[in-house]
Amino acid sequence: MEPFRPILPANASDRPGSFTEASSALSGTNETVRRRRKVFEKPALIACVACRRTRVKCNGNPPETCDRCRKDDILHELAQARAWSQGLEQRNRDLSTILDIMARQASHPEITTRLLAGEDAGSILAWLSTHSEVTVPPQRAKGLDESVENAINNILYIHGIDSSTLAEQRPRWTSVTTNSAFLDHLVGLYLHNTEADFLLFRAETFMQSYMYGDSDICSSTLLNAICSMACKFLNTEILAPEDRANVTFIQSAFMKEAQSSINLGDSQNMAVIQAMTIMHLVDLSNAQARVASTWLKTAAEALQNLEAEMKMTADFDLTRWTIHSLDT
Repeated sequence: MEPFRPILPANASDRPGSFTEASSALSGTNETVRRRRKVFEKPALIACVACRRTRVKCNGNPPETCDRCRKDDILHELAQARAWSQGLEQRNRDLSTILDIMARQASHPEITTRLLAGEDAGSILAWLSTHSEVTVPPQRAKGLDESVENAINNILYIHGIDSSTLAEQRPRWTSVTTNSAFLDHLVGLYLHNTEADFLLFRAETFMQSYMYGDSDICSSTLLNAICSMACKFLNTEILAPEDRANVTFIQSAFMKEAQSSINLGDSQNMAVIQAMTIMHLVDLSNAQARVASTWLKTAAEALQNLEAEMKMTADFDLTRWTIHSLDT
C-alpha cells in the first residue's frame, strides 16, 4: 500500500528557490544592491534659521537665500509698502482738512508756522480741535470713494428720494457718509422691518433723539449699528453689480465704526447695550456666530449690572425683553 502524500507544503529551506529569489528574478533586481534616494535639488550645507525652526528642507546655498526666506521678504516688503501708503493717504487727508480750515475761516498764522516747522498734520488737527473758534470739518471715511457715493445716489434715485430738500444743519452721527437722506432711509428701513417686540426702543423717542441730536437715547454707536443692519433690508436685486458690492462695503464700514466707537466704560450706557444687541444680529446674518454670541453675552452682562441702577423705563423693558428672547 502506497503511503499518503504529505498535505503540508515543504519547508522553504528545502525548496530549491525561495519566494524572495523568485521575486528578485522577476523584477530583475538584486537584493544586495541598495536603493538610493534621488535628490532633485542640491541640499544646503547650512540651513537658515527659519527652516531650522520649522524643520523644513532648505534649498538655499549661502550667500543665496532659500525660497522660503525670499517669499517672507517679499511679504514683509508688501506690508511695509501698504503701511506707508496708508500713512501717506492719512497725511493727505489731514493736510486737505487743514487747507479747508484756512480757506473757509480766518487764517491762523500759527498754522503756517507749525507747517513750516515740520510738525505733523495730525498733531496740528488735534491742536485745532481744542480751539472753540475753529470748526474742524468732518473727514471723509477711509476708503469711501466716488463709486460708493454714486451707489448711494443710485439707491436714493431708485426709491424716489430727493436729498436736496433736506436741511443742511443736521446732527452728525457717523463719518461713513454725509448723505442725510441715505441715513434717514436706512433708519426707516430698520424701524419698518423690525418687529415691535424686538425693536429695543420706542420709535418715537428714538426719532426725536436722532433728528435733534439728543445723545441720551441715540448715539453714534447705536446709529452705525442700525445702519449696518438696515443695509440687509436694501433691495439689491434692482441694483447694478458694482452697486451691490458697494452696499456690502457700506455695511462693513458702518459695522467697523460701531465697533471702534465702543469704549470700556460704555457698558453703563443703554444706547451702547442696544447697539451691541443689534451688532449681534448683524454678525449672525453674516454667518459669524462665534463673534455674534460674544456681543450678546456682553450686552446681557452689562444689562444685569445696569438693572439695579436704572429706573424701569419703557426702553429698558424693551431692551431687556429682546436680549432675554435672543439669549434663550
